[in-house]
Amino acid sequence: VANKPFAMAPGMGLNSFFAVVVANIVGLTGMSYLESFQSALCIILLEGIIFIILSVLNIRDKIVNAIPLGVRLGISPAIGLMLLNIGVGSNAGIYSENGGPFFVMRDFFGALTPSVAQDAMGSGYTQMVLTVVTMFIGLFVIIVLAQKGVKAAVILGMLAASVIYWAGEAIFLAGLEGASFVPPFADMAETTLFHFDFAGFVKIGWFTAITLIITFCIIDMFDTIGTLVGTASRAGMVDKDGNMPQMKEALLADAVGTVAGALTGTSTVTTFVESASGVEAGGRTGLTAFTTGILFLACMFIAPIAAIIPAAATSSALIYVGILMISGLSKVDFTDIYQTVPAAIMLI
Repeated sequence: VANKPFAMAPGMGLNSFFAVVVANIVGLTGMSYLESFQSALCIILLEGIIFIILSVLNIRDKIVNAIPLGVRLGISPAIGLMLLNIGVGSNAGIYSENGGPFFVMRDFFGALTPSVAQDAMGSGYTQMVLTVVTMFIGLFVIIVLAQKGVKAAVILGMLAASVIYWAGEAIFLAGLEGASFVPPFADMAETTLFHFDFAGFVKIGWFTAITLIITFCIIDMFDTIGTLVGTASRAGMVDKDGNMPQMKEALLADAVGTVAGALTGTSTVTTFVESASGVEAGGRTGLTAFTTGILFLACMFIAPIAAIIPAAATSSALIYVGILMISGLSKVDFTDIYQTVPAAIMLI
């Protein structure tokens, strides 16, 4: 309907917040975890319905248009930095024996000597080196192919990085890691599909319930607005004032996605910032989003194949897209303090 190349899925940050909320409902009411989960789904359902109403009445659209130009210009570069942080940090998927996430710039390049790094990482040292090498080879391939105008540069770079990682894993880590997966259709039908516990929802208490609905609404609204404006800016889908055409339809699609997510048993569905990868690969219409949805549906059955793509390979793509989005700073007029301040704060 919106004809935009943006994919939607349950928000990862909202997922973690939702899990904390469910755990607290258990403590507040004494219900089981499953009952609390099904009660919390009522919150997501109501939030989605409220979003649909706000979108139809153009209220969300007015909120977007009220965002100052300096903030709009800073959103895309700020998202770029976030993608870079994910690419060189948590997406690497390595944890030391002492716990804590692995960051390339700190744990690899920040090591004084290999022996110090080896002591810090323990048995993860070899995997750390392989991950970093894989990541930067993938990034190098993507950049070279992109400069040559190859449309599938990101995908081919990820494939090249995957091959490097698989070879290194087979040689240095004694074999490839396997993955097994059974689509949880039976579990979903029994526990989450159209399973709303409105009786449990009442037990939460009206003040807590309203507070949670408003909180989810605010988080989802600005999460979606930031992603839409930032990614659309990178794709050249905005006018001179930074407004995106058919914003109302895009916001409505996001709201319908939230309701659909609640019906199937997920936390708030939101527009994913990783859509920037698809935009960078040339996606400009709703066909991109539709294709993404079909492929994710197929992944329910071929998850073991998708699971063998190493996090280091996807990190290459995230780093590349993050760098491209940071280039949006060129649109900020740094002689205008009203543009400089909000852009700088968002970057931080």
